[in-house]
Amino acid sequence: MPDRRPSAFDPMLEDLGAIDLVGVQVAAWPAARTVVTMAYRGEEGTVAEVLGRFARNTPAVTMLQIGPGTWLSLCDGAFPDLGDAAATFDQGDGFAFLKLDGPAAMTVLQKGIFVDLEATLASVGACVCSVIGYINVIAWRASPNTIAVAVPRSFAGSFWHWLRTAAAAEGVPIGR
Repeated sequence: MPDRRPSAFDPMLEDLGAIDLVGVQVAAWPAARTVVTMAYRGEEGTVAEVLGRFARNTPAVTMLQIGPGTWLSLCDGAFPDLGDAAATFDQGDGFAFLKLDGPAAMTVLQKGIFVDLEATLASVGACVCSVIGYINVIAWRASPNTIAVAVPRSFAGSFWHWLRTAAAAEGVPIGR
């Protein structure tokens, strides 16, 4: 079993109570392995093919294209060797992840991301990279009812403060 680190969001979620379906249900997501891959110029197609095959053939992999020739991978176990086609960076301690469930999750997140999230995150696996305040945010549709968010680990507290403030402004409770 892979070593799962505690999430930077864990201490912030400790005091949250259960919530009904009208609010936003939050949960920390401690990924076992987080890898950023950057294809070398001209190798984007090769890297996309290898990573796509890896995602299709490996259970429990989340593969997000976060920019041109750049992917964020959340996985357990071994990562494919891309040889001279790309550089890979293990970011296991670099990100904190949060899952947002409930019908109000999109409304609250939309307060900070100035992209039409309904259209951009319409399908599972779709993602958007943006900034909320001064915090880099990667948001993606993890399942039909779940929006997942990745922020730099050192900004987890600041993002949590923003999320609670944005939810309160909409009159949306946050809980587990």
